[in-house]
Amino acid sequence: MKIEKNRNYFTISIYVFLTALAIIICYLVLSNLEGFGIKFSNVIGVFAPFILAIAIAYVLNPLMMWIERHLNKIPKLQPKKKLKRMISVSATTILFLAVIYGFFALVIPTVSQSIGTLLGNLTTYYTNLENSIYGFAKDHLSEMDLTEEQIDAFINSLISEMQKISELLSGLLPKLIDSIVDFTTKLTNILIAVIATIYLLASKEVFLAQAKKTLYAFTNTAKSQYTLNLADKANRIFNGYVSASLLDALIIGILTFVILFIFKIEYASLISLIVGVTNIIPFWGPFIGAIPSAILLLLVSPKQCLIFIIIILVIQQLDANVIKPKVLGQSTGLSPFWVIFAVSVGGSLFGILGMFLGVPVFAVIYVLFKELVESRLQKKSLSTDTIDYRDDLDHTFPVPGRIKKSAEEEETEANTENTTKETEKAKSETAENAENQDK
Repeated sequence: MKIEKNRNYFTISIYVFLTALAIIICYLVLSNLEGFGIKFSNVIGVFAPFILAIAIAYVLNPLMMWIERHLNKIPKLQPKKKLKRMISVSATTILFLAVIYGFFALVIPTVSQSIGTLLGNLTTYYTNLENSIYGFAKDHLSEMDLTEEQIDAFINSLISEMQKISELLSGLLPKLIDSIVDFTTKLTNILIAVIATIYLLASKEVFLAQAKKTLYAFTNTAKSQYTLNLADKANRIFNGYVSASLLDALIIGILTFVILFIFKIEYASLISLIVGVTNIIPFWGPFIGAIPSAILLLLVSPKQCLIFIIIILVIQQLDANVIKPKVLGQSTGLSPFWVIFAVSVGGSLFGILGMFLGVPVFAVIYVLFKELVESRLQKKSLSTDTIDYRDDLDHTFPVPGRIKKSAEEEETEANTENTTKETEKAKSETAENAENQDK
């Protein structure tokens, strides 16, 4: 018996095979998720210097382009593209290394000294705080007609909670020091990343052209154009958001240090670094930086803790209402609700990095989905303006394209409808009378 070839069956068989293969792969990955995560981390670790180089080049690219634009104003350099690129890349790299050196030379020693002093005095701070709490409780709780046993029980429970906070701080600070030490041991990867960054900045047009060439080779023209347009929008959102967030964090960190230094708050450099770095994270960042800093100062002096809380509230109000709107502007176009949503989901999935990148990633998804919705509405000849779908406004209607009628038009329409009904009623009565006469 000869079996005839059927192209449709062959296509279905391929789809079934690929689906089964995908299910098997998913099962193997999920059944050995921990091992797969370790292998994935190892792969990421191999490419870590180049991923870091791409991130650094992306952040430094606006600075390089700014320098290059100013070099274009020099008539002798206008036709010399390679020379301009070499000068701009060199200047950008020197500025970047100068900032890194300044950070390590000025900030790190001060922060390390603050951490060392804190660890050395942690026991003393805790004892002083415990005595203050005990004395305060003895002085004030006795006025509330409480027995000695009740006062002691309350104090012991409060001190127990303070011990938990002390143990938490004691565990966090060594981890912070270990992270700094681990960071310094990876200088080789950092050196490779810096070298790769220079090559990426110098030949970015070549790498982008190669990416476009590959895209056009494996997809049709329409999909390639769509992908490139989407990449351009994502680049504008990411570029504006990342650059503005870093600038805002730098401003807040410096402003916090200056104010804390004026008020002679302990560990001003360490706290300013924490507040500045965490301020990169939208919405939750100020709380993430302020809470541990306040607990730290509470161990030193309750008065300094109270002053710090007032200072940080004023700074965050200034940042939220003046600095951030000026710096960030409408770089993402997201409402506060979607910002909180993006930060929470990103943090749950990818930790601190997810909290920072969650907003621009979600902004790109939001723009993509918005364009999809509006294109489908346009095909149906429906309005793309959200306000046309609100029911709580007098000047809008839930049905797009519906014409709002004035009171006179509605009255005229009602009169016409009544006249029509009366005419039909009269006709029916005339017909009934004629029928009765015939009978």
